[in-house]
Amino acid sequence: MKKAICVILLAFSVFKGVAKTYNITNFGAKGDSLTLNTQAIQKAIDFAYNAGGGKVLIPKGTFLSGTIFLKSNVELYLAKDAVLLGSADFYQYNKSRWYSLIIANDAVNISIKGTGTINGQGRKLAKNVFDLVLQGKIEDKLELNRPHESWRPQILELSNCQNITISNITVKNGSGWVQTYIKCNNLLISNTKTESTSYWNNDGMDIVDCKNVTVKGCKVNSADDGICFKSFDPSYTSENLRVKRCTVRTSASGIKFGTASYGNFKTVKINKIFCYDNYRTVIAIESVDGGTIDDFDVKNIKGRNVGGAFFIRLGERRTKVGALKNVKFKNIDVEVAASKPDAGYENEGPTDEDIHPHNTLPSSIVGIPDAFIQNVSIKNLKINYLTQKAADFIPSPQKDGGVPLFIKAYPEFNMFGELPAWGIYLRHAKNVSFENTKLLLNGKDYRSAVVADSIDGLTLKGFKINCISKVKEPVKLINVTNLKSIQ
Repeated sequence: MKKAICVILLAFSVFKGVAKTYNITNFGAKGDSLTLNTQAIQKAIDFAYNAGGGKVLIPKGTFLSGTIFLKSNVELYLAKDAVLLGSADFYQYNKSRWYSLIIANDAVNISIKGTGTINGQGRKLAKNVFDLVLQGKIEDKLELNRPHESWRPQILELSNCQNITISNITVKNGSGWVQTYIKCNNLLISNTKTESTSYWNNDGMDIVDCKNVTVKGCKVNSADDGICFKSFDPSYTSENLRVKRCTVRTSASGIKFGTASYGNFKTVKINKIFCYDNYRTVIAIESVDGGTIDDFDVKNIKGRNVGGAFFIRLGERRTKVGALKNVKFKNIDVEVAASKPDAGYENEGPTDEDIHPHNTLPSSIVGIPDAFIQNVSIKNLKINYLTQKAADFIPSPQKDGGVPLFIKAYPEFNMFGELPAWGIYLRHAKNVSFENTKLLLNGKDYRSAVVADSIDGLTLKGFKINCISKVKEPVKLINVTNLKSIQ
């Protein structure tokens, strides 16, 4: 008798540990791409939540929906050939911080999994928002002739959530930012595919003021920054952030920290990243709003047909200056494009006629006079500039000290226009070291390969420069102290 009771109890405990599956069609959803299923999907989520958790299944079919709210202990699962189709009607969306198709606030143990697709219908939705602004139904200034991001619904926004898994799904066609995670802890984004070039400000993913984050095995094709970490809270430190084995194509920066940098970023590891056809740099690390960036380990990075290898910037855009220190790069191999790298992509970056005309832009590490970037170590760096315009432009910054400071400007790899170096430009930094560096230029240039201006502590070890031009100073030093070696 006791044995039978034990068997029953064991069976009950196993059954209890298995999450139940709730098919949205059992709650009235129809996958015909026409029926609005917002209420049916929400009923399934609420039922699973009230039952203590479970899997909400979106089966094969195209299910049109407005905003749904994901809740604790619920997994949203998109089966093969399942599509969650965001409505093109703005009035079908609810607002958390911004309007979004999927919203979760203060939830724990949530996930979005499966091999299906979430499609935000970004083009149609953004056009409809634009029409509402023109009709006076939405009050917006239409800066840059487009509605502000806050009016264009995202696909996904999770805030103040813990223990989150986003895996294997495809996310596509946002009308603004695509997926945003705000003050989340223990976030895993794994093997997802993001396709979002449908409109402006289409960041692939924005991770804002979060801790303990891993992004791995993901593919991103976005009109704006690919994988972007931001901070809006001056009292917050984003830490233990990892990005690995990801592929990024973007008409902006591949992996970016900033521009919003009010709080801090600490303990960051980036490994095995491949970027291609990027309009801007593969890696951008920017502190301009008072935050401190500290302890970055970036290695095994490859870029092909991109605008540049890296851009590291410390500025003072707001009321105070922060800090940027302790950055390590290792095994960086980048080919800089011979022409505009994202030409032909939808919503591509601006042409040279839209910004300051310039020749090849170098990779840059640039602080400001009152705040030096500190402790940057770069090992095994190879940058191959595939061609050159043969010095079409020779503006004033070629002169010593002629590069503007732009202390309060928006940070961007082309913010200074023409620079006096074609390979690497350093300014206002302390303790910068290069070991085993190769700079190759397939063409002529009137500039030095490297310019270091106002640097305290510089090591150039194993430095090789290959360029047709014969300039007097391949490495030009201006106000450099504590020069440790040049080889």
